[in-house]
Amino acid sequence: MALDLEFELAKGLLEVHPIEAAQALERLASADVAALFAACEPKLISATLRRMAPGSARAALAHVPKPRVAELLAELPLDVSSRLLRSSEPAERTEILQAMPAGYARSVTALLRFPERTAGSLMDPDVLALPQEMKARDAVDSIRKAAHHAHYNVYVIDRDHKLVGVVNLRELLLARGGDPLGAFMQHPVRSLSAHANRQRIASDRGWREVHSLPVVDEAGVYLGAIRYRTLRRIESELQRPKPAMNTTSHALGDLFRAGAVGLVDAIAGPEEESNGDV
Repeated sequence: MALDLEFELAKGLLEVHPIEAAQALERLASADVAALFAACEPKLISATLRRMAPGSARAALAHVPKPRVAELLAELPLDVSSRLLRSSEPAERTEILQAMPAGYARSVTALLRFPERTAGSLMDPDVLALPQEMKARDAVDSIRKAAHHAHYNVYVIDRDHKLVGVVNLRELLLARGGDPLGAFMQHPVRSLSAHANRQRIASDRGWREVHSLPVVDEAGVYLGAIRYRTLRRIESELQRPKPAMNTTSHALGDLFRAGAVGLVDAIAGPEEESNGDV
């Protein structure tokens, strides 16, 4: 009964206090953290995993079977997942990517092409872009089929995949069905280089007017877009100092460790309970 209570305590803190849970896990042995990762549902772990220090997260994941790592990473934002994969050995990375859902794996692979903390590694490569000669009615149909990849704007490309314009969704819905996107798109488009660093991303004046900024390579080829929620995360990393743990955070962390250690003990079994390790 006590162990069940500890398990529920650990689960509750993972759900409600992921930052304090992350801080607590960083103070546990990586093998014990891996046991906790193995015991809980990926959705339950994801909020805490994304807030752990990358080194601590990678050390724990190294003890987790690769198919399970794939499940855990697939619950994270693409840029966080790619950041955790960067330091893995090529063979291990390939094994993990192969175990992920195909679409998610393709998107992560696209981010891994670029240096860490650049726009190319932080973008969403699936933000919708459509060819400039596509008719408005066909564009609307395309958006309906891929609604989860369309947001406030649809980017417009030429047949060389270069970014040539942007269309606001409201403008698209008001356009005549037979008009090509190129006839009413806005251009030129403010964009970010794939190699722009976080400071350059956060300081771009385009954020005053839009909720996403497209990312292009040296030739102007459209690669994806930085979304507003990513901007907020970048700003937080750049501007907000890491807060000192207050009394409440310490208490929550200690409570979480009590639950986590109890859960790990149950997983490890009686053999490890007798070895004297803490």
